[in-house]
Amino acid sequence: MILNRIRQASIGQDDAVSVGKQSVSMTSQEEPKISVGNQQQPKQTSKPMLGQAGRAPSLLGLLAAKRFTQNMKTKYSRTGSTYGSTAPTNSIQMTKEPSYRMEPKTKFNPDVVYDVIKSVVDQKMHGFKYHPKFSANISKLLSDDVKEQVKKLKYDRYKIVVIVHIGEKKGQGMMVASRCVLDKELDDFATYTMETPALYCSVSVFGTYNE
Repeated sequence: MILNRIRQASIGQDDAVSVGKQSVSMTSQEEPKISVGNQQQPKQTSKPMLGQAGRAPSLLGLLAAKRFTQNMKTKYSRTGSTYGSTAPTNSIQMTKEPSYRMEPKTKFNPDVVYDVIKSVVDQKMHGFKYHPKFSANISKLLSDDVKEQVKKLKYDRYKIVVIVHIGEKKGQGMMVASRCVLDKELDDFATYTMETPALYCSVSVFGTYNE
């Protein structure tokens, strides 16, 4: 539809150009009148051609060109297109120099982390009844909350790992154990277990230092 409007606009402009050529050929035979003292410009009896000063393009041509330009901008300015994209093609990668610091500024404190785990678990698990479908979701939410609270302690260069166990109590015995290789001078962990008549919840947080 846009191409038809552009074609119509071009036909109208060609007609205007042909009429302008005829008028110019007719007026070119007339010689301009020059008065003594004051030079008078030759009177232009016909309208100038398209492209000359004082001649504006047709309204239909302007509308068609404007709409065509907007469509082209919309087409090539989409996300992921190479045309019209302002995002840089290659991201600048900054290399950090080594700090040569072998020990953290603040070491992982299991006593402080234990208090954080206890406050989060007691708040989130208060009044919770065991359900096999909801236990998986509450375990993920609980681990995320504990991790966010431990990160606020600002243990720089520590990788925080949170493990949550939730199970139903029906008179059975249960023991949760873990084994891993830790640096006894820098790495540490904290564990808190909450028990109710219906369930148990055990949360362990490991802090491993990365040099």
